[in-house]
Amino acid sequence: MNTFNLPQEYVDYSIRLLAAAGFAAVIGIEREFHGRAAGFRTNVLVGTGAALFMILSQVIVAHGNYGGTDPARIAAQIVTGIGFLGAGAIIKSGLSVKGLTTAACMWIVASIGMACGMKEFYLAAFVTCITLICLFVLQFLGKLIPSHFYRTLIIKTVADDSSGKIVDIVKLFAKVKSSDFDYDFNSDELVIKLNVRILCKGNTDNTFNSIKKSLLENIENIKSIRWSKS
Repeated sequence: MNTFNLPQEYVDYSIRLLAAAGFAAVIGIEREFHGRAAGFRTNVLVGTGAALFMILSQVIVAHGNYGGTDPARIAAQIVTGIGFLGAGAIIKSGLSVKGLTTAACMWIVASIGMACGMKEFYLAAFVTCITLICLFVLQFLGKLIPSHFYRTLIIKTVADDSSGKIVDIVKLFAKVKSSDFDYDFNSDELVIKLNVRILCKGNTDNTFNSIKKSLLENIENIKSIRWSKS
């Protein structure tokens, strides 16, 4: 029922925008739940904005006063623009990269909004379902697949001739990519930093515990062992 006596085309536009906001909100809730920076509000804004751009591109063509503008040109600009927005969600720290999934979510939310703007509600709903399956189900399946992890192992010990043996023990559990030895003359302490790559499922806690246990059992005078992301 058109309570506000709006022209039918504006009722149609409102449905498209609300659908885009709704589909985007579903994905945004998942991102918000996992504490991502681009969460609920960001995804709703991206999806709704993309839908509005598609509606405007169709309005421009319908009015025919803009030299036969191709709607695909505006759609292409949306894809380009969302690429820059998604890049802002990606954070690189050392060898680790975070935010790729969030950036991909923003990109696909934009496509869902574009689909709603073109009244392709089935496609929007179907892609929303696929996205949620990727975010929820594949997250758990991904933990079952062995992956490479890059970590920095920091070992503090008394300066003696055991440094070579320490590296050999670590090599039993991980591939040593690089090593750094820092000797403190005042405390007669040696700090060994090993950048390593390991292959494991889930997290790296089990590997770290194995390395720590083996080092403590075979090397004397180790003061501390610390594990950090590279």
